[in-house]
Amino acid sequence: MGKTLSPNKVQGKEMRVKILESATELFMKEGLYNVTLQQIADAVKITQPAIYRHFKNMDDIILSACKHWVLTSVSEIRPGEELLLSANEQLKKYFERHFQYAFKNRSHDGLLLGLYYYSMRSTEMLAFYKEIKSKATLHLSLVLKMGHLERIWDVEEPAEVAETLHSLVVAETIKILIEPKAFPLSERINRIYQHVGKILGNSSWTKQSP
Repeated sequence: MGKTLSPNKVQGKEMRVKILESATELFMKEGLYNVTLQQIADAVKITQPAIYRHFKNMDDIILSACKHWVLTSVSEIRPGEELLLSANEQLKKYFERHFQYAFKNRSHDGLLLGLYYYSMRSTEMLAFYKEIKSKATLHLSLVLKMGHLERIWDVEEPAEVAETLHSLVVAETIKILIEPKAFPLSERINRIYQHVGKILGNSSWTKQSP
């Protein structure tokens, strides 16, 4: 049987999440460098010293907020049941879910994109950024290998192509954050499909049977 958390620990966990969610909203309104601990405390309606019961400093809050939203987004973008699908369908859903999530949760993705810039001043941030990229490219590489075995596409260097596809996701996510209304979601996805088809050397890859 799993351990049961005490009421104090449950309350502590809920307060930690509340601080992270309030901090995220402030980061998106004011920018990562312009938010103070007092602003976060005021938003959560606690004293500033109370924040130190949960976080060491502002860098700890930013890193924890990024990790919190990464775990939240991964559960939506890559649900476990998709592993039962063909490589073709897995890849399609990978792109679709990324962009659907970006449209629905712009503040979350905005914070994660801020991580790319903030990571340059923090070794912990940089390590976390590299971890995100490594896991994403590994997942894509495995899907590409699976598709090669299924004869959907012919990819000789899956790790290299996976990096290219990951960069494509990041670039399109940035476009969604900057100009969310420039194109309908369906059009963005179709444009990505065209790019991916060229990268995979299979312009009709989305039409393959599941």
